[in-house]
Amino acid sequence: MKPTLADSLCYNRLCDELGAAVKGTTIRRVVTVGPDAVALETTGRRSAASVFLSWARGAACAYLLSENPRGSDGPPPMPGLPKLLTGAVVQNVCQIGFDRVIIIELTNLGGLGPDQTGSLVLEATDREPNCVLVQNGRVVSVARPRPLREGVYRCLVPGEPYVPPPGGEKLDPRTATAHELARAVEEAERPLAEALRAAVQGLSGLFLQETLARAGLEGSTPVAQQPPDWPSAWLAAVREILSEAARGRTWLWRDEAGRPVLAYPVRLLHLGREPEPIESLSIGLEAIGRRIEEQRRIERLRGSIRRSLKRQLESKKRLLMRRHEELAAAQQAEKWRRWGELIVANLHSISAEAQDAEVEVTDYYSPNQERVRIPLVSGLGPKASAEEYFARYRKARRAAARLPALV
Repeated sequence: MKPTLADSLCYNRLCDELGAAVKGTTIRRVVTVGPDAVALETTGRRSAASVFLSWARGAACAYLLSENPRGSDGPPPMPGLPKLLTGAVVQNVCQIGFDRVIIIELTNLGGLGPDQTGSLVLEATDREPNCVLVQNGRVVSVARPRPLREGVYRCLVPGEPYVPPPGGEKLDPRTATAHELARAVEEAERPLAEALRAAVQGLSGLFLQETLARAGLEGSTPVAQQPPDWPSAWLAAVREILSEAARGRTWLWRDEAGRPVLAYPVRLLHLGREPEPIESLSIGLEAIGRRIEEQRRIERLRGSIRRSLKRQLESKKRLLMRRHEELAAAQQAEKWRRWGELIVANLHSISAEAQDAEVEVTDYYSPNQERVRIPLVSGLGPKASAEEYFARYRKARRAAARLPALV
């Protein structure tokens, strides 16, 4: 099993955990943890806490940190965020629908008084995770701006109205009725699991598989071939899971090497593996988040090494190509010498001001001493061309002596 972070059911619990820890506290400091993560250090009359928020692709999540975060170099990942949030008071932490989107409701934004209200929204979705600061319904700061363009569902730039991620029009499994579910899942030939994900909010693979297992339904079977009461059975399984999650327990699964891979607010029966109980969901998610970050760090290092090796290989290839070209040129040494000597031997019959591209000379090396044509070096007269050919000859001889050992 790969390390897995929070889904919608986890965020339903996390809102309770975060709210209990930071509601009514003041944000003392905003710490830049990385290029796509911050930590909010809060302090209150009775307690202090740090909330970790990440919108990294493949690792977006929120949880309480067990210790104060270490800051990283570089500018804040969201423009103006430290100035606006420092001194703000946390009023509430809640979830948008049954999705991986949480809202931290704030007052005293920018230290300008209780009337200055706003929300920090973490969109921990798979496709486009993001973090947005909203005030008076409009975007104030955003981690990943999305300009308005054709085919884009929403615009996320400062000054524009904030629109939540798509999916809010789907059924909320916490409140849906069997009749509503049956109507929403209309494609009879579609596999049930696929139809449910298209019609219902927040169905991660884990949550969906667990509900199907508890309801005794086969997700790969088309909707039309399911039992007539499948909507009631599936919703009953959802209610059972939600009831278990509300009890406040958390379970942690580890891989064969003992490394944490999954923290969840209910015991997942369909996994067939025994988990261990832990104190809170944040503790488990923090451990998994650290493992994911370590894996990402190793992948970045591997990528850097691969890129460096590729650059060195390309450089060596180019150098080898040049060496072959030089070796080919060195093999023409005798030609340069012969051309130079023939031009010099025929200078008495060649005009010093000759401007032709080549000259006709007597080949004294040939038994028949026929006339041959020798090209002149571009822009040079006969005598200068001969000197250039001698220079090429000497250079080629030197190269011929050293190049074979370098190729």
